Amino acid sequence: MDFLYRIETSPDGVLITSLSLSKTGKKGDRLDAVFDAETLILKGAS
Repeated sequence: MDFLYRIETSPDGVLITSLSLSKTGKKGDRLDAVFDAETLILKGAS
């Protein structure tokens, strides 16, 4: 989940527009995450 936290708190204009979570694995002990993200790139930004 650290990855998702770093996306949401990024100062670079990243927005998660949708997120889908589902249990997977033989015992349901794994989690799949699928998300759509938008990024903002400003002209002249380095």
